Amino acid sequence: EKAMKIYELLNNMGDIHGMTALGTFQIEGLGCEQNLKDGTDIIKKAAELGYSQALYELGVLYYNGNAEPYIIEDNIDAFHYFECAASKNHISGMYMVADMLITGEGCVKDYPRALPLLLASGNLGHRTARATLLDILNNEKEILNTIELELVEE
Repeated sequence: EKAMKIYELLNNMGDIHGMTALGTFQIEGLGCEQNLKDGTDIIKKAAELGYSQALYELGVLYYNGNAEPYIIEDNIDAFHYFECAASKNHISGMYMVADMLITGEGCVKDYPRALPLLLASGNLGHRTARATLLDILNNEKEILNTIELELVEE
């Protein structure tokens, strides 16, 4: 509850960090009664201001549908917001873009674009990105062959 009061104060001051935290707390019902509408509105506002964490959180909401009916699960929109977060060097945003590029969720599969994102997010400390990249290098011949073919064609 103490954290909620701090985040409410920061939100009222227009602080994008506080806004995003408050929105997340409201969506999750942490320290307050769950309020999906207000939580999503606040996160959308922080995302509109270009805050990378808010863009990522919005991507997560579209990806998992945990804020329905205010944000409907949609992998295309999720990919868009993850891309926006990744463009601001958000490490989890970079990982999610890479993961979706590998699986083709919400986008066209694009292995050559995915691997540098995995490497970048792994270098910034994202453990799952590191593990995924290592798994691809050790086990995913299809992905590596696709990349080799694209390099030869260029």
